[in-house]
Amino acid sequence: MQTWERANASLVPGPQPIVDEQIYDNTVEALLAAIEETPEDVRTLAVVGHDPSVGELGEVLDDGQGSPAPRQGARAGFRTGGVAAFLLAEPFAAITPGAATWTDFAVPGDGPGSARWMPEVTAGGE
Repeated sequence: MQTWERANASLVPGPQPIVDEQIYDNTVEALLAAIEETPEDVRTLAVVGHDPSVGELGEVLDDGQGSPAPRQGARAGFRTGGVAAFLLAEPFAAITPGAATWTDFAVPGDGPGSARWMPEVTAGGE
């Protein structure tokens, strides 16, 4: 929750978190299971977790179709506060390995607005 509270401080209005205990298992399988349970009306999802599972999740989801820059950035080190953004063509419930295009990666101090920069993650191609 501490990581989410820091990230949420820059969002207006701040969305209310749903804490899913599966995230604390810190495995890719648990993260995928939590993502699959996302309601269909949700179009943007933030998964806040820790390595090694969050860094591995990026590799698992990546379809290899986007720019190589986000992958290279993450491989250089998925540091605390790192944000990976993906575009999904299907609803979150249909997520599978290789089902998302990795569109961006940033860590605090990178990109537009520096530490406040938060790329969007969207499902359903919107």
